[in-house]
Amino acid sequence: MADNTNTNTNRGSAWYTPLNLLIYDLHVLRINMTYLWGCPISSVLLPFFVDHFSEKHLDVGVASGYFPSAALSRLFSSSTSSGGTATATENSDREGETERQITLMDINPHCLTTAQSLIQRDNPLSRVKIDTILHNALNYASLLESLKRKFTSVSMFNLLHCIPVPCKEKSSAFRLAAECLEDGGVLAGCTILGEQDWDEKSKKRWLPKIGMWHLNHLVGVLSNQNDRKDILEQGLRENFGEVQTEVVGCMLLFTAKKPIRGGGLEEG
Repeated sequence: MADNTNTNTNRGSAWYTPLNLLIYDLHVLRINMTYLWGCPISSVLLPFFVDHFSEKHLDVGVASGYFPSAALSRLFSSSTSSGGTATATENSDREGETERQITLMDINPHCLTTAQSLIQRDNPLSRVKIDTILHNALNYASLLESLKRKFTSVSMFNLLHCIPVPCKEKSSAFRLAAECLEDGGVLAGCTILGEQDWDEKSKKRWLPKIGMWHLNHLVGVLSNQNDRKDILEQGLRENFGEVQTEVVGCMLLFTAKKPIRGGGLEEG
């Protein structure tokens, strides 16, 4: 495990203890995403992740590891159930020792351990190579040279709303993704927005408003009440030549291609 955090674990990431990670998939992903934030896992977020998941993938802010593990499970179950009509590519994948390379990056070592264990438990080890990196997603300046232009896809699911800095400063994570991606690679992610930018249906509901206040002020796992769609879009466009966004419920889904080297915020 490479270690390049350079900062102390912040309050948002500190919530992810081994105990809380045991309930994360059910409580946060299954219940909160559907009933608080109006963006279900099964019909929206997991298909979105799978659509932007490639052979050389970097997952930043891994939490329990649910998304890469579930994506791999779908991939492998699909290939093994295709019967006698497998394509040449599928046959080549089956014969190869490693089909997918997954790199997990997080500031919290508990998340890295949990995510790696979940992927290894639910998927054939002979077809997945897993690396872990203890690193702050905002510290693009200290990014290891070996990670630059290495990946064909990067994901940032449910990361930005946990980072306790002003919204504009969260764009440093986009700079990191741009540095990590190959020229033809893609960044995909999702984050809970501040109430001002929720869709109209969500703005009329009381449950997400209570959840937002509770998770920001009492639990402290979220730091996103002032996260704005236009500010995040600006940060994406400073680091990528092609950007697409969509608001689903209380969440912003985004994809970005054509990375701009040295874009975004100034170092230091």
